[in-house]
Amino acid sequence: MTPHRLLLINGHPPRDDYKWREEATQYIHKKYWLEHSLDNPLRKDGLLKRATSTLHYQESFNTIEDIYLKHGLFERIVCAATGSKMQTVGLFFSKIVHPDIQIDYPTPDSLVKGMSTGVRQVHELLIPNYSNFLIQLKHLGEIAPSSKQDGKMNGAEKSASSRFATPAGSSSKPPPAL
Repeated sequence: MTPHRLLLINGHPPRDDYKWREEATQYIHKKYWLEHSLDNPLRKDGLLKRATSTLHYQESFNTIEDIYLKHGLFERIVCAATGSKMQTVGLFFSKIVHPDIQIDYPTPDSLVKGMSTGVRQVHELLIPNYSNFLIQLKHLGEIAPSSKQDGKMNGAEKSASSRFATPAGSSSKPPPAL
């Protein structure tokens, strides 16, 4: 597949001692952001502006929602789930809202021993009444397409775009009620 537009979302670890991961990931994908630099602007520190927390799924959801509102009506959106587990949760919720998003899951040819050892901290995502949560989430995608054509967001779109507020502190808090 050769896309005419490639939008990268880098992962930003919440821990300072893992900052190198954001830099390393961008370096690994340097070829792609150079080829598509107009769609992937950099911050003053040279890292991608479009970066989301590797822990707070809400940031990924909101970023994908912004991308969908800008490009989803006219272009097919294909996402490669190569980020963290929680970034993938945000992508999953985006897929619930926008069923036309295609998700590709890359699979490694082999696993490298020693890449991951031990467990530092366990995080869990609590979603009481999960089926009702998904039903409400699905309704976020029922925004009239005609409102997107002029490139401006109406009140419902702004609400959907900022539906998930990133929690301060632990990721073990349940997502906000919809």
